[in-house]
Amino acid sequence: MRFKLTILLLALNAALACIIFYFDKVQSTQNLLDESSRLIINPDFVQDLERIEIKGLQTDQEWILEREKDQWLVSSPFEWKANPFAVEQLIFQLRRLAWESRFPVSGLESSGQSLESYDLANPTITLTLEGGESSLDLSLGAPTEIGNRLYLLSPDGEYIYVVARGLLDSLQRDLEAFLDRRIFSISVEETRAMQIQDRSASNIRVRLERNEDKWAFVSPIETAADADRVKTLLTEWQGLEVEGFENTQEGEITLNGNAIRLSLEGSSERQSIILTPVTEGEEAGMTYLARLEGFPTVFRVQAGKVERLRSVQEDLREKRVLKRYSEDWSSLAINFGELGVTLQRLENDSWQVLYTDKEKQLRSMPAAAEAVNAMKELLNTMEAERFVTDAPSEADLVRFGLNEPQRRLQVRKGSQESVELKIGGLYSDEGQTLFYASTDQSDSVFLVRPYVLSSLSLDPFNYRERIIRKLPGTARISGLSLIHRPSGLAVPMDPESSDIARAVQAALRDFVGTVRVDRFTNRPFSDPLVLADDRELEWKYIVEASVQYPSNPEDAETIRLYLSERLGGTSQYIGDPESGLVGFLPIRMIEILDSFLAEYPDTPEPLEEQPAVEVMEPVP
Repeated sequence: MRFKLTILLLALNAALACIIFYFDKVQSTQNLLDESSRLIINPDFVQDLERIEIKGLQTDQEWILEREKDQWLVSSPFEWKANPFAVEQLIFQLRRLAWESRFPVSGLESSGQSLESYDLANPTITLTLEGGESSLDLSLGAPTEIGNRLYLLSPDGEYIYVVARGLLDSLQRDLEAFLDRRIFSISVEETRAMQIQDRSASNIRVRLERNEDKWAFVSPIETAADADRVKTLLTEWQGLEVEGFENTQEGEITLNGNAIRLSLEGSSERQSIILTPVTEGEEAGMTYLARLEGFPTVFRVQAGKVERLRSVQEDLREKRVLKRYSEDWSSLAINFGELGVTLQRLENDSWQVLYTDKEKQLRSMPAAAEAVNAMKELLNTMEAERFVTDAPSEADLVRFGLNEPQRRLQVRKGSQESVELKIGGLYSDEGQTLFYASTDQSDSVFLVRPYVLSSLSLDPFNYRERIIRKLPGTARISGLSLIHRPSGLAVPMDPESSDIARAVQAALRDFVGTVRVDRFTNRPFSDPLVLADDRELEWKYIVEASVQYPSNPEDAETIRLYLSERLGGTSQYIGDPESGLVGFLPIRMIEILDSFLAEYPDTPEPLEEQPAVEVMEPVP
């Protein structure tokens, strides 16, 4: 019984839902019919509008909007592009324009009223709409006294409608809102090419074209352009808006001797603007008169923006001539005559330094990641300060010192792609010191800053990994001494004696674990150390450490590192006789040792026994 009752209730609910849906649909249909019956203008007519004419008592200018293909234009009082958003808003309001109440014009006289009573004899605004072979007029009269509504005369003149006043509010605003203030409607993303024709520079035409995300000059020379700067210039001009129109005639804006034409090309259209300088009046030299080709209307543009167009061949040129090689290169060779050094990437993605020693033997050593990154940064950021010439003669190359360059930098990306940079002689002018340079990718000669030359060191140790030696993690430093060589005595370094002694011992222990230098010198280890000018430098201290390994705990290894005295603010030599390497201590280590050794300016006093100081193990 319960089952049958449940089935009955479900059937009744379903039937009720169907009845509700049916009546709701009928009501919705009825509402749509009522709404469509109240529409004043046929929506199909509005959709096919070709001309809109706006006349009113509040303005002596007649505004005419005309559609050409899919674009709306203003043909009066100016000939210019129409604001598509403003036009679409007007068309939307016309399509939805519906009356809320109405009364016949024929009954006005019997009630003692007339069209003048509703401001419809001389309407506030008259709209003339044309589409195909049809047209109609809409007369907007006075607002209602209550309800925030508006009186409107029907197109056939038989009824006065009461409608919402949104249409009147839109038209009573500044009608110049129908003008598209943008000069160029082609966006940055759509722009495929840009051309500047400068009549003041022998009518030269500078043309740039885009290939995917890269921009390049195609005339008057073929070379890479700086994509970021090109986009900045395009953004500046495509964001430029007309502030006001002039009464100047079209014939006054022509390509005269000082004029310039800027053209932007999209995938399906080309837009050009002609600009000529104002030579008279208060704004002479400050503004340019401008005209967009296809429109006779004249407006003004600030002179600064236009003058920058005259130097685009220099300003937009890609000055980072090696940027495309800054990543994913496999080798980098620096040469001067017979001297040279090469950074080479190995199969495991580590790097090595290759060089030829004095015996003409090829040597290799691990390269520092910092040195590789510094080269990548140099390739990425190095800029041509100025381009000197794009067609140098043989005599020019000799004069620029590029026939026997001070540096040759060759960068390879795999086996197919490479570039060579030459740095030539000195260029000095106007107090600025620069060097001539060129690449094998073009004939152009340009100028670079001195830091580029100084960054291309021929010293292979400048690129070497900064670590002299590194103990394995299982090694244990069982003893540590700092020996004053002239006396042969150990400097007291008991960690219980002072905080500074404890800090020095901890720093030395970490340093012996990983002997890292700030930079290397190309002088081999010797005792005393022979410097580049043949002077000899004594090693004043020795860091001596006893190291034990789990594999052989009874047999300790002794490590000795030689230290000079501090020579200057950031200079103190360290030498490793086992590897033969000599470098400079890191500044942090210099300062720690200097503050400690300053307490012992004289020779340490001998003790009865001076065993190596035992290093305290950290508490786990």
